Amino acid sequence: MNLFTHFKSGLIAFSLLINYSVFAQVTVTNTNTVEWYVQNVLLGANVTVSNITYNGSAANALSAQSDVGEFTNPGLQIGLGNGLVMGSGDVTMAAQNNLGSGSNIGGSGFDGNDAQLNTILGTSDFYDKCIIEFDFVPQGDTISFNYIFASEEYPEYVCSEFNDVFGFFLTGPNPGGGNYTNFNVARVPSSMNPLTFTTTPVAINTINPGFAGVYGESSSINCLFFGTDCDEGCTSLDPNYAAYNIYYVDNNSGTAYEYDGRTIALPAVAPVVCGNTYHIKLAIADTGDGLYDSGVFLEAGSFASNGISAAGATAPGDTVLCGTNLTMNFSAGPDPAPINFWNFGDGVGTSSLANPSYTYADTGYYQVMYVASTVSGACTSADTVYFDVNLIYPEQFNAQFNIPPIDPCDGVDSLLVDLAFTGTGADSLIWNMGTGDIFYNVDTIDYYYTTQGTYTITMTAFDLSCGNTQSFTETFDYINSFSLANATAPPDTSFCGPPPYDLDFTAASSTPYHFWDFGDGSGTSTQTNPSYTYTAPGAYNIMYVAIDSSTCNVADTVYFSVDISQAEVLSAEFNLPTVEPCTTPDSILVALSFTGTGADSLHWDMGNGTTYDDVTSVNYYYTTEGQYIITMQAWDFYCNVTDAVTDTVNFFTSYSEANAEVPEDIFLCTSPLNVDFSAGQNPPPNAFWDFGDGSGTSTQLNPTYTYGATGSYDVMFVAIDSSTCNIADTAYFNVTLEQAEVFSAELNFTPPPACGGETALVEAAFTGSGADSIVWDMGNGDTFNSNTISYVYTEPGTYVVSMTAYDQVCNNVETISDTVIFIGEVISEAVVPNVFTPNGDGENDLLKILGIDPTAGFHMVIYNRWGRKVFETDQNGEFWDGKLWSGIEASEGVYYFEVTYRDICTDEDKITTGHVNLIK
Repeated sequence: MNLFTHFKSGLIAFSLLINYSVFAQVTVTNTNTVEWYVQNVLLGANVTVSNITYNGSAANALSAQSDVGEFTNPGLQIGLGNGLVMGSGDVTMAAQNNLGSGSNIGGSGFDGNDAQLNTILGTSDFYDKCIIEFDFVPQGDTISFNYIFASEEYPEYVCSEFNDVFGFFLTGPNPGGGNYTNFNVARVPSSMNPLTFTTTPVAINTINPGFAGVYGESSSINCLFFGTDCDEGCTSLDPNYAAYNIYYVDNNSGTAYEYDGRTIALPAVAPVVCGNTYHIKLAIADTGDGLYDSGVFLEAGSFASNGISAAGATAPGDTVLCGTNLTMNFSAGPDPAPINFWNFGDGVGTSSLANPSYTYADTGYYQVMYVASTVSGACTSADTVYFDVNLIYPEQFNAQFNIPPIDPCDGVDSLLVDLAFTGTGADSLIWNMGTGDIFYNVDTIDYYYTTQGTYTITMTAFDLSCGNTQSFTETFDYINSFSLANATAPPDTSFCGPPPYDLDFTAASSTPYHFWDFGDGSGTSTQTNPSYTYTAPGAYNIMYVAIDSSTCNVADTVYFSVDISQAEVLSAEFNLPTVEPCTTPDSILVALSFTGTGADSLHWDMGNGTTYDDVTSVNYYYTTEGQYIITMQAWDFYCNVTDAVTDTVNFFTSYSEANAEVPEDIFLCTSPLNVDFSAGQNPPPNAFWDFGDGSGTSTQLNPTYTYGATGSYDVMFVAIDSSTCNIADTAYFNVTLEQAEVFSAELNFTPPPACGGETALVEAAFTGSGADSIVWDMGNGDTFNSNTISYVYTEPGTYVVSMTAYDQVCNNVETISDTVIFIGEVISEAVVPNVFTPNGDGENDLLKILGIDPTAGFHMVIYNRWGRKVFETDQNGEFWDGKLWSGIEASEGVYYFEVTYRDICTDEDKITTGHVNLIK
């Protein structure tokens, strides 16, 4: 099916479908000059052209060039009937039959950089450039022309670096504001609306089959190692490139022209300012190398302007209206000409409104004429434009999916599906088989699936005239599941035991249903793993059926056997003697017997290395004392049963005696006369004590007894143990009690006169009794051992006189002491000690002042180290006891004193001061 538009005066025309009819071969001539082809082939209405150059040279445009020529194709296999062709090599190559492999003829070789082509691909690696440039002046507000891009790089080098490039670069005033500067008007139409344009340039890597060729390139791991996901060269230009495959035509199997692939006829359109001069650059080049040429076919007479006057009226473009409402709204644009005239092309309707509405009576093609007139301007005073209105009803799409049912038990190795497009008027069809296979523009498909799985078939139909796209899907399962129910028989089983005979059965099959016949004429089950109780021993043939209605055989049956026997009773009787205490037999006899039934083998172990085999009774003497474990083992080989009976015999002669441990004799000098008794480290269970004083006894193991008087006593201890052979044992020992001696002493010391003397006499006497030894210590190194002493001190001083008495019988020592102060012959001042110890021991507890008149006036003050008064008294004979005013004991340290007293010798009042150390 062919769909093409008629273009005049700048109207857009392009083909959206491929004609598969066979017409004449494409022919190409390249013998005229480049200028001739531009002026006489390419140029259309309302445009004047000047300053034509070829590859930057005006002179070269005046001669023939091998890469610029004219093509004719009456059969429209190339998509256009006639026009100018320019290529990256000799354009006569286009007229060759397609060999299905890459081809190139001639070319200028490596050309390096081109600023405009470089902006498309970002590379300067160009070969065989062909560039035609010229100035033009449009007589309307739009410049347009139709073209087809074709290449030998298709389809193998899609998404590769060999992305041959072309562009149409426009420079001049932009009616929308500013200027065009090398603006590329060769852009991909939108896949959703072919009458609008994307910003993506037309190139091999933007319009193609929608997937990478075999030499596609990508940095992905999948591309490097598995050859998949190799379309990075395409996605980098436009991630949506696959949607543009509706503009691609495959020619791998075509014969009318050489190129392996091409675009459909595409428009190049740009708004312009009427009467202004513009410059356009038409350029094409090989990229990466000079192999596999590409070409651009520009439709004859299509480089034209719409010729609208300078009044600014805008003529509508060709319009396709899809729907049941045939009313069209026409517009002369936002700034219409002063005078307007419309002829709606149906032979009936006209209007002089700028923006009329008209309802057509029927669908069809209508050529509408619009005339815009102005009284003045840079162009013409009037202009006429024509455009087509195509009124059609939307096409109806549908698809038929003939997928036969699958019998899972047939075992077929493939599945044939019949597919058909049953709608009308589709411009393009895409069948996706769900396996990676895709078919384009075929109405019917017979397709074999050879791999089982779940598949979704999708048919997408395009109505490009109405911009309508519909998809139809069918999902099916191709699963050839020739499955069988399979029953697996459990192994044959032998069972020995006492009744009842409980057996568990386990199904080894995973089918949903089961049936068991237990072979005894009565028992069955439908459980998966049943348990069954047999009432009698015997051999049983069991049937097991695995059932699965979803399989091809539904059920499978197996048989196995169960042999049930009653196990033998394995038992024994042991007659073991007991050794009576306090007896000493030299041996003991044990009598053993097997009391079970049907044992195949017996083994007796006497526990001392002696064994017997396969005898039913054993009489055995033990002659060595000890503990022995006797074991009988019995075997039932048929039922593979073994059992053991054990018992323990103790052969010990226990002739034990009670033993009283004799305590040591006791000597005691304490009062009261309490004595602790002990039954020893190994006391008997019971005891009896007689304490020897004629009255005291006890049955405690460790009693305490208080004697009434001193003396010597013979104590009896009886150890009692009824478990021994002698039951009781008696021991005796002595307890001696003494009264400790009482020591005392008397010390007489006559104080010297108040003003002193030459000597001091001390008389002392021991006043106690029973001392075995006495020692007097006079405090100056002199000692005496008599009961009484008279001793004269000749040296002044303070002396501690002590008497120590010893009682050797009771090991008693006692010391009695007193202090003698001898001040000497003359005392002329008070004597204050430099140390005193108020610790409550009765020794030096007061700070006493000597050498004073005890009847005269007296005053004493004590200060601490910080000068604070801590004690004061006026009472003669009241001395400091080391306490503060509050009664709290003063802390240790140095204190300052001041004493006012009456000297006893001179009868004068005196003051003495100094320091005293308080030590506790």
